[in-house]
Amino acid sequence: MRRWVLRLLVLAACLAALGWTLASLGPRRVVAAAAAADPGWLALSALAVVVRYLVWTVKWRTMLRRSGPFPWLESARTLLAGVFVNLTTPTAKLAGGFVRAAMVHRRTGWGFARSYGWSFADQFTNSLGNVLLAGALCLGAVAALPPGGSDRGVLVGLGTAALVGVAVVVSLRGWAWRQVARPAASRWLARLTPARYRTEGPDGAHATWLEPTLAPLLRVGRTWRVVPVDLGLAAASCSFLCVSNVCALRAVGIEVPFVPAAAATVLAGFAGTVAGTVGGIGATELALIGLYGRMEMPADGAAAGALLHRTAYYLVSLGLGGLAIAFEGNVRGGSDA
Repeated sequence: MRRWVLRLLVLAACLAALGWTLASLGPRRVVAAAAAADPGWLALSALAVVVRYLVWTVKWRTMLRRSGPFPWLESARTLLAGVFVNLTTPTAKLAGGFVRAAMVHRRTGWGFARSYGWSFADQFTNSLGNVLLAGALCLGAVAALPPGGSDRGVLVGLGTAALVGVAVVVSLRGWAWRQVARPAASRWLARLTPARYRTEGPDGAHATWLEPTLAPLLRVGRTWRVVPVDLGLAAASCSFLCVSNVCALRAVGIEVPFVPAAAATVLAGFAGTVAGTVGGIGATELALIGLYGRMEMPADGAAAGALLHRTAYYLVSLGLGGLAIAFEGNVRGGSDA
């Protein structure tokens, strides 16, 4: 209960800060800039979000097929249903993962722990791929900035830290699995595990969910064969959100180099994740507008572009996710009849 209250307070604070920012820019000017936006560029902004989910579906299915066959359309439906739940519930993206796992388990019979393991692996590698993309974009954006200034140093520091961090995490994959496979780890977690998810052995109780949940991330496939694929597709998927953002800016007449605008998109996404608001609402938009200000864009146009990009993202995500949820309900209803 306290977590929900805290999340609501954070959401209210983010929305209040966003409202104050828009008020300081002049709401009429922002609305006028949005109303005059080019519909062709707005359509491309929305289309880029669709492509983002197409690439993400390829990644999700590629991972699932390491366990067994899984149809492409089913991959898309499970993914989009999870996205819809994540965007409509304040659960820090946990609920969507469980929804995906339940749908995969129902279709394959792999077991819920193993199915959730693939969902968790997809979410984890998405985050790592986004960090990888952010690092590359931050370093690339340095070239677009004037010589000197604190922003260059900040971007170099962020970019270097991101790339080194990803390399370290990937290199620890085998070591992490060895720790998970230790009986001591399973016995320790058994103390926190409900009875139905643990088993009694000669050396004590063990958490039966541990290995099947973490094996998809840490054990399945050789590290330097599967990890580059997963991180590359994750970064490619996220890059289309950057394309959507740039198209929204072009819609309001702002032409900006792709790399710094893309870096702002990814960093703002991290801000929304850290804030923990539903779908990053409030925090992501606020961060985008602030980062645009550092790039010396026209304030009203930048705010309008940020809001239009985020509107396209929500409309496409909730629209496709809603269809996936509705189809799932129809399928279950038909099978129960």
